[in-house]
Amino acid sequence: MKDLLPLCLKTMEAAFEGSRLPEIWIPSPGIPFKHSPGALFHAFPEIFFQLSATNQFECPGHSHGLKAGEICIMPAGVPHRETGHGHPFSAFVIVHDARRFVLLEMRCAEGQKPWVIPVGTYPVANGRQLADLLSETANSFLRESLVAEHLFRSYLGLVIETIYASDGADDSGISPIVSKCMSLLFAEMTSEDLTLGGIAQRLNCNADSLSARFSREVGQTAMEYLANLRIERARGLLEEGVMTISEIAWSCGYRDPNYFSRLFKKRIGITPSQFRNQSAAKLA
Repeated sequence: MKDLLPLCLKTMEAAFEGSRLPEIWIPSPGIPFKHSPGALFHAFPEIFFQLSATNQFECPGHSHGLKAGEICIMPAGVPHRETGHGHPFSAFVIVHDARRFVLLEMRCAEGQKPWVIPVGTYPVANGRQLADLLSETANSFLRESLVAEHLFRSYLGLVIETIYASDGADDSGISPIVSKCMSLLFAEMTSEDLTLGGIAQRLNCNADSLSARFSREVGQTAMEYLANLRIERARGLLEEGVMTISEIAWSCGYRDPNYFSRLFKKRIGITPSQFRNQSAAKLA
């Protein structure tokens, strides 16, 4: 997995420095944050780089086969399904939130949904601004704005700079296998069917062994860690006050907004609506 990082950097640097940009596909957001069974959407934008074969994206009103050398910017809130075609399939994706971005290798069997393997996690003090820059880049391309290319190169430059500034060292005492598990839990928290067994299979390790090691090193179970990630994400989105409670629930991996509200109150002490109102009052 470490061997893919130089290729990811080489691909991004070629796009950043090239006289012409690669082909970039961006689905129109339409009505964002609408729950669609079998499809995922995220509260933050993503960017996909296809290295070989084809990733077939299905979005409401849009379908596109992302080919080798092409890039997809997936706006926040757009439901999408992916299917890989061709061999060998190779791609990578950058997933954002307000505190970090994660670089993920994508793998896929013919006709199946791609799965991801962590390449690196990069804390970013201004993570929300970086994600917003990617969102504005996508909007600018959709509007055919003259600044779209400049915004895209600015975004890539910041991502490349952040990766080079990271020495890759981890002084937290967390082992590489547990660190990769944590990255996958973060990257796929929107999945309703995420399990530790599935993660262990991707990491080529025993699920029971991974569970015990995770609890020992992190101080909580993997599923507790996932729940905390989701609640942390929900709190941030509630403070921003843009998405509805249902949209926040779906974007945090809960198919039932009522269950999400009960869980949120159990952990935080107040309902999501009350938390949002309190956050708004503090800003007033």
